[in-house]
Amino acid sequence: MSERQTRAKLTGEDLLDIQAQTGKRYELIDGELIEMPPTGGLHGRIEFKIAFLIGQYAEQCGLGQVAVG
Repeated sequence: MSERQTRAKLTGEDLLDIQAQTGKRYELIDGELIEMPPTGGLHGRIEFKIAFLIGQYAEQCGLGQVAVG
């Protein structure tokens, strides 16, 4: 029997715990943890722009802070 066949499948709760512990991004596919690369390029620029605009609005309206992760 291979290691893959004997290993228990992970759950969504496991995924959240592992991401919180490691700070890395993962996807859970059929109970298997797959590490995802960091965002960058166009995605990163769009993410920054949206966070910047929402952050400006939140600050002007006294609604708190915006963080991106």
